[in-house]
Amino acid sequence: MSNSQPNHPALPVATAFSDEQLEIQSLIRKANELSDADTHQALSLCQEAHARAVSRDFQFGTACALAKQAVLRFKLTEYDLSLQLAFDAMERFASLDDDFGKSICLKTIGCVYAAFSQPQKALEYFLSALSHLLPLSDEHLLGDKSSEIGIILTNIGACYQNLQDYEQALSYYLKAMDYLSHSADQTRLASCTTNLGALYSSLKKPDEAIVWLERAIAHARASKQSSALLAALVNLSATYRQIDQLDKALSLMQEALDVVSETGEQRHLDSLYIELSDIYEQMGDYQHALAYHKKYVEVSEKQFGKQMTEKINALEIQFALKEAKKNEQLAEQSEKIKQLEEMVTICAWSGKIKMGDKWVRVEEFLQKKFGFKVSHGITETMAEKLRQQHNGGKLL
Repeated sequence: MSNSQPNHPALPVATAFSDEQLEIQSLIRKANELSDADTHQALSLCQEAHARAVSRDFQFGTACALAKQAVLRFKLTEYDLSLQLAFDAMERFASLDDDFGKSICLKTIGCVYAAFSQPQKALEYFLSALSHLLPLSDEHLLGDKSSEIGIILTNIGACYQNLQDYEQALSYYLKAMDYLSHSADQTRLASCTTNLGALYSSLKKPDEAIVWLERAIAHARASKQSSALLAALVNLSATYRQIDQLDKALSLMQEALDVVSETGEQRHLDSLYIELSDIYEQMGDYQHALAYHKKYVEVSEKQFGKQMTEKINALEIQFALKEAKKNEQLAEQSEKIKQLEEMVTICAWSGKIKMGDKWVRVEEFLQKKFGFKVSHGITETMAEKLRQQHNGGKLL
């Protein structure tokens, strides 16, 4: 069972741009509308938006289209592509000094780590996303600030819950509810209430857990969001299993299987199979328990293979190196400017330059101070003077 689920990153709202740029944004908004009902069609629209943004050198549109594609790939459990797209988009947002866009990418990457059961690493990305987002204004192509903060707070709570720091988890969930309760976004409310229910289940408070999880199911059904519904059903089943009401647990899992069959939703399939395996094991039906455990292993290996962990590490290293190189270049430029601004003391008679307590020749100063390689030549005036001296004042 997956006790707490990360939310999908939030998506675009229009701002003022040229007609061509607005058309690109319109494609992204349409993709957002279809993202739950027809994720593949949404992805197709977003890819078109990306192609058009690239052809028009619309950097902001390109970054936003990539960020949206990362979200859709995450929904399709294509975590390797989601991660690549998120890193690509984040690099572009960084070059645009766009912290809002960068926060969305950080959140997406955090969701991938959460899906890979790495809550500590996911927490780092979610906290970074929150720190980028908090000081910013409310409007952006990629979402509403208040809603985004609510989503990130929910995800932070999920990380603490998976780390078994239940006090911190509860604190962040309640903060998230403060932001999300003012929103009409039933899907986000479903996710937060699901996590609250799972938290109370972990605290062995099944009555409170059932209240929150039934509320989550209502939110999920209102939003017609199959992924949120599956998460709530799985967690409610686990809560009933906790109090030995196995018939109710099994009935909920049958409903979850029907949802998967009707929608093709794959995100929580691993949680569903392991929950079914646990139910049948608790009932003493080891044949069905083994069968569903095998299905769980097959899905997990498909989604979370070793190559994905290697891909994550490789992409993270590449991004870190680029950021380090960029910071190094900025620091180097800043130091050179500082050095050039310093007062240089030159001897009016010898032409030597003062370095600390010593007077050094110009070439030594340039070499030590700036790392310049110095070669020597001769001016025309001095060359003429030396020729005259060599030939007793006669021209050659």
